[in-house]
Amino acid sequence: MPLPQLPPLPHIALPAVPPLPHVGVPHLFNPARLTPHDTAPGNRKVNRTAIGKWTLTVSQDAFNGSVSCTLTAPGMVVERGAVAFQFSPKTDTSAAEYRLNDGAVVPVRSHLATLAGLGVQVSSDDLTNPSRGVVYVPVKVVGTSSFVWVRPEKRSPARVFKVRDLDTAVYAARAAKCDPSFLGEEAVAR
Repeated sequence: MPLPQLPPLPHIALPAVPPLPHVGVPHLFNPARLTPHDTAPGNRKVNRTAIGKWTLTVSQDAFNGSVSCTLTAPGMVVERGAVAFQFSPKTDTSAAEYRLNDGAVVPVRSHLATLAGLGVQVSSDDLTNPSRGVVYVPVKVVGTSSFVWVRPEKRSPARVFKVRDLDTAVYAARAAKCDPSFLGEEAVAR
């Protein structure tokens, strides 16, 4: 037995609904306007400044006002008061040596106590290559040098890193009120 046919429904026009009144937090009432920036508990203001080959990135948390910084240049990054010279992660740099400008050759091992005092983790849990291809030299040792020559292994040629303007970039980081641990100053002040 076939089902009876129902008469067509009349077309009903709904009146336009006015927007909800503004209550101070419109995105709570209108999910279409919700963006990731609205939901973040504290948006960050980021400022990048080029200082020679160095780039100082200052990020300020709008919620609590904390300032975090990064200071980078090609093949280098400043971490906890030390310049990290980066090689291939496969390179074992545990016996690396460096030279500032045309100065004497210095083994990086001579700075292990200073780096530990700054809180720099110079080795990892990797038993085959604990150095991860990174050579650390304290920022205060690099100072106003223009070049740092680093030989990661005895059999490898030295590679030159242009560190000119590092002292100016560190000064700019202090002026930007970067976290003191970034420059290794909190550990020294203890």
